[in-house]
Amino acid sequence: MDNLNSKTLTINARAAAHILAVLDDRGTKLIHKTKTTTNILSGL
Repeated sequence: MDNLNSKTLTINARAAAHILAVLDDRGTKLIHKTKTTTNILSGL
């Protein structure tokens, strides 16, 4: 890769790390789990 902007790369990496930390901490509250069965999956 040429012409990388280290400041932009750092900002994006920090934002991604923040989102991963939030999902690790509150993931099941933000994205509710739903039960699936093999019948549901076989229809896909």
